[in-house]
Amino acid sequence: MKPIVFDGRRLLQILAVLVVSVAGLAWLLSSCTADDSDLTVPAPAASDRQAVVAQLAQATAAHGVCYGWHLSNGGTTVSQGSNLGDAAPVTTCDRWMQLVVTVYYTPESSEAEDSVSIEVDSSNDLYDERPTPADLARLGLTDGRFLDEPDDTIMRGTLALPLLLAERGAVGTVPTPTGIAAPAGPPLPASSDFWRDRLALVVAAIVLIVVAALLGLYGWLTLRAASKEQKT
Repeated sequence: MKPIVFDGRRLLQILAVLVVSVAGLAWLLSSCTADDSDLTVPAPAASDRQAVVAQLAQATAAHGVCYGWHLSNGGTTVSQGSNLGDAAPVTTCDRWMQLVVTVYYTPESSEAEDSVSIEVDSSNDLYDERPTPADLARLGLTDGRFLDEPDDTIMRGTLALPLLLAERGAVGTVPTPTGIAAPAGPPLPASSDFWRDRLALVVAAIVLIVVAALLGLYGWLTLRAASKEQKT
């Protein structure tokens, strides 16, 4: 059996990988303890808003009810609109219903978790017909989904209002929607700030640690074999 010969260059390569791995892990840990300064709630895309306005206009023509949405980041309005148009409030109609969603993102330094408030507001004559957050959850529009994708989910939730109102028998049939797909599919799980923002970093750090451990083990075995050969 050919003896293992000590290779100084290979050892240097192993040490370099170990240093890079440790540095990457240190950077990950420091980023995890730093504050998350981006607490922005994204607004729905303009194309999605226009498509939803068009579909809501069809539902309004069929039901005689105005439909709309209001998305806010804490107390700041991010997006609102209705069948009357993008950015047009729905409350100017006599009969109206809108999905109101308020998202609260918290920094990493805060002990509080991200949260969301979901409610359906309406004119007084539709008070008893208002869908509940549980009705939206049946369609996969859960708290977790609103937290993970508030821009897309509020659009889907707004399109669900005519469907849910028709389900209660308060209005007639709903026109077949076009453009944005109707709410469907399983709900997205709620995620914390850490996993939402740093999952890729965690996976990369784990890979570096595993590679470093394997190379470190190989280097140790190489040195041990070389040491035994020198003694003999």
